[in-house]
Parts: sequence; C-alpha cells; structure tokens
Amino acid sequence: MLANLASPRVARRTAMGGIGLLALALGVREAGAGPGSRSIGGTLPDPTRWPDWTPTPDAIRARLARLRKQAVSVRQFGARCDGITDDSAAFARAIAAGPRALLVDGPMRLSRPTIASRPLAVFGGGTGPHIIWDGADRDGAILFQPDGTDPSVFARDLALSGLHIVRADGQKPGGALIRATNVRGMTVADCRADRVSLATIGHLRARTYDRTKGSDTVDPAVLAGFSATDTDDLNEDIAIIGNTVDFGVYMGDVVRFNFARRVLVHGNKGRFARISWWGGGAKRQEGGMPQFLRRVRDAWIAENEICNVNGGIYGNNGQSIAVVRNTVWDTTDVSIDFEGCIDCIAANNTCRNAGNFVFSTFYVARNVRFENNQGEQNGTMADIATRLGAQPIGNPRGIYLTALRGAGFVGMRDAIDVTFANNTLVYSGTSGLGRCLPAYFNRLSFIGNTLRNVAMDLRDRGGQTLVMTRNTLTFDRSARNPVTLLAGSAPNGRVTANVIRIDSNQPEGSVALGYVAPVTASEVTITDNTVSGRQPLPLVIAASTPGAPVSVARNSGGRLLTDSATDTLSRSASGLPSAPAFAE
Repeated sequence: MLANLASPRVARRTAMGGIGLLALALGVREAGAGPGSRSIGGTLPDPTRWPDWTPTPDAIRARLARLRKQAVSVRQFGARCDGITDDSAAFARAIAAGPRALLVDGPMRLSRPTIASRPLAVFGGGTGPHIIWDGADRDGAILFQPDGTDPSVFARDLALSGLHIVRADGQKPGGALIRATNVRGMTVADCRADRVSLATIGHLRARTYDRTKGSDTVDPAVLAGFSATDTDDLNEDIAIIGNTVDFGVYMGDVVRFNFARRVLVHGNKGRFARISWWGGGAKRQEGGMPQFLRRVRDAWIAENEICNVNGGIYGNNGQSIAVVRNTVWDTTDVSIDFEGCIDCIAANNTCRNAGNFVFSTFYVARNVRFENNQGEQNGTMADIATRLGAQPIGNPRGIYLTALRGAGFVGMRDAIDVTFANNTLVYSGTSGLGRCLPAYFNRLSFIGNTLRNVAMDLRDRGGQTLVMTRNTLTFDRSARNPVTLLAGSAPNGRVTANVIRIDSNQPEGSVALGYVAPVTASEVTITDNTVSGRQPLPLVIAASTPGAPVSVARNSGGRLLTDSATDTLSRSASGLPSAPAFAE
C-alpha cells in the first residue's frame, strides 16, 4: 500500500571594511558568530536579535538628517530641474565641485550616468520626482565606483535619501537609481523608483570570475583574485531601507548585492522588483563546493514586501544570512530560496503562491533553518509566468510548500542539513493536496510544523537522517490519486508524536503514515503517532532487508500493516502491496 519508493522529480531552472556611514563604534563581529542553533555548519543568526554589525534604521535616518543640513542645491551648478532640460552635465559638475551633500529639489532629467568616487550624499527635496531617467536601460543614473581598475580599492560613503526616480515617458522600464561597484559604506533610504530598479552592487573581480574554471578543488573566485581564506576583500556596510520600487513589468530589483558583507535590507516594498544576492556560483563545478568561502556574508533582510518576480528573496553562496518577517507573494519560481548557502535562517515570514516552491534550498544547504513561517499555495500558480508576461521556470505546478534540490551534491557528506520547525504550511486550492518535495539530504528535520492539506512524503533514495516529530497534519479535502500523507525512507529515522487527522475520504490505496527502511538502515524509530478523523488510514511500515532495526510502538488510530506482529520487523518489504506513486 505504500507509494513507490522513488520520489517524483521536478524540473526547474538550470542556473540560476572601511569606516563609513554604517560603521559602528562597537566594531564588527566575525561572520557567523552570535547566538543561535548549531548543526553541521556553524552558528545561525538569531532572528530575534538585531545584528550587532549594523545600526538600526532609526539610527541611520538620524545620521542622514544631520548630513542633510549640509546639502547644497544642484541648481547652484546650473541644473534647471524643469523635467525637460537634460541636466546630466550640471549634475556631473555638482558632484565634481566637491560638496559633501547635494539637494535635488526639482525634476532633473538625466540622459547618461553620473560617476562619483568620493564620499557623497544626495537628497530629494519637495514632492518629486527628482530624477527622470532618460538613459540606457542597463545603466544607473549614478555610478558609484573607485577611480581606476584596481579591485582592492573601494569607493566609500555614499548616501541617497528621499529621492524619487522615474523612467522617462516613451522609454521601456530599465536602468537603476544607483549601480555601485567596489563600495564600502552605502545607504539608500526612503527612495522611490517607478519603472526603474533601485540598486545593484557589484565587484571588479567579478569581471574575471569564470564559472567554467571551477572544480571540486578549484574555486573560480580565488582564480579571479579573491582570497581563499578571508573575506576582507568584499563590498561592505550597505543599508537599503524604507524604499518603494514598482518596476511596472517583470522584472527589476529592489537590490542585488554581489560579493558583499554586512548588508541590511529592511522595510522595502517591491512590485516586479526582487531582493537577491550572489556570492559566487553555487553549482558543484562553478564554486559551490562546501569547503569554499561563501562571499555574501552577514545579511539581515527583514520586513520587506515583494511580489510579481521570479524569486522574492533568494541568492547564491551566502553565509550567516537572516531572512526575517518578510511578506512575499505571487512569484513565478520561489518565495524564499537559499542556494549553496551555509548557516542561514528564514523566520517569521509570510509567503503565498509560488510557481514552484514556497520555501526551498538548492545545491549545498548546510545548517539552513526555516522557522515560524507561514506558507500557502492556493493552486492557481501553474500559469503565473504567462500572467506576468514571463517565461515559465521549470514546470510550475503551484503545489509545493517546501523543496530540497541537491543537484550535483548527492552522496556528499555534510552538504545538506535543513530544518523546518514550527512553520504553518497550507494548501488552499479547490481540489487535490499540496506537498513537500524531498531530494538528497544528510539530515532533514521537520519538527513541530502544522500542515493543512499538505502531504509530507519525504522519501528519497539518498536521504541519510530524517527526523519527523510533533507535526500536525490535517486533511479536509481529498487527493486526486492514492497518497501517502506522511512518509520517510532514510536509514536513520525518527518519526514520533505526529498527529494526522483525516476529515475527508482519500482515494483507495492511500496511507496515513508510511516508512520504508532501506537495506542500509541503522536505526528507525516510529512511535507515539496518532491517526484520527473520518478515515483512519493504515500505517504501513516496511523493511527492505530481514532483521532491519526498526522499532514501532504506541502508534494509534490506524491499522498497522507490517510483516510481523512484534514491534521489530523481521521480513522484507516485498510481501507488502504498494500504492501508485503520488500523482497530484
């Protein structure tokens, strides 16, 4: 009666310090240090505690208010600010003249980027818009970068506050308010961007980063000149706070930060605009091996609202990243996704409706935790890409609440250790069930979650240690095909104190709880689980080899089907009938 051991596969996209405005007198802690849980990786950021490496938004705004008092109007340098005249040359003169702060107090039309390399603050005055971007769709209105091409040199101390930038009429959405390269100390606060992205942060060494040169022992980031042992060569001390971005079409950026540490992204709103990072290639042969440094570190991404993008909040090769109290909805691919990341946490987020996965990891996922989140799929996302004018990513079905995708790292020791704890996962579609999608893992833990109309079938041939304890699963609608509501197959398994309540009849051949102990089983414990409701489906426990160490005790409510009347199985699973594979 238990479903086919092979997990269904889902196709998905192929690849996806200086002392500045943010420097604290307290100093900066080492990446990954601080309170939190420990597992295969290091220490997780504490989602209940403001990070000690960045000031609060209120403190940042207080500093900006003091700096604003020094602002000189760009009109003093010949800017007309009438929304018609091209003020590009006047804006360049204003920056070259050297005032610490500038005030844009009218619509300044710009047709080309203005480059700055010295400490600078630009403020918007009046109601705006302050910048009408009439330049190329790949350029930024402001380019902040050091003089020359030495990748060890950084431009320092940029602040943009209260600016409203719009795309010029007749131009397709494109461009950005700021494109920064090699920056230390950068704040973008309380700005607005319409049909323009807000901010991107890059690094000069990325220009020679060649993913094709990587291997299991060669980090392409090191070949590009990054240190193999420390992260003092990254962008740092960046704050993106309180901004609103409406790109108008699919899609732009609230912020994209590459090769950076100590990054605060707080209180922003993005429509057709995402939050993402890149610390190197996450694929195995492109820089993703777990022993290589992660080159986005110490990021606090909190209280943002993001919709209508491929991924709401996601990125590659990050470490010590906290994604906290964000709201993400209607994405073509994922809501929150960690790719090749270590020591990262997503906590207290609310995410609704993703074409593929609401909460996911790809590639290496060492010590990654999803905790106290609310996730929902309503079954309407299969055509979300078409509705947003985009190309589908993979095979979107809009039914998966969680997913692990270990592509390239199957069988690798200590590569994938993921925990889902105390989350609420809901499938609210009109028919069928949602589900959680497994893949290879060293350790996968589901602890204390509440699932409604979501099947938690976590069987995978390569899984090693599986913990499913104190989860509550309720079902008030029927699957379309025979289903196993809670299942595992790891050689080390603990399935304890779960509650499965079934208030709607499931198709014939369905199973409430199933476990297949593989040939390599070392210890499996299945105890104190309860099945209740209208249809107390059976518990099917099978061993792939005689004498497998499987303990089954004190389970109630469903008929227990094994090959033995004792608590320890003694025969092969071959004598048990099997249900068709899950086919929602």
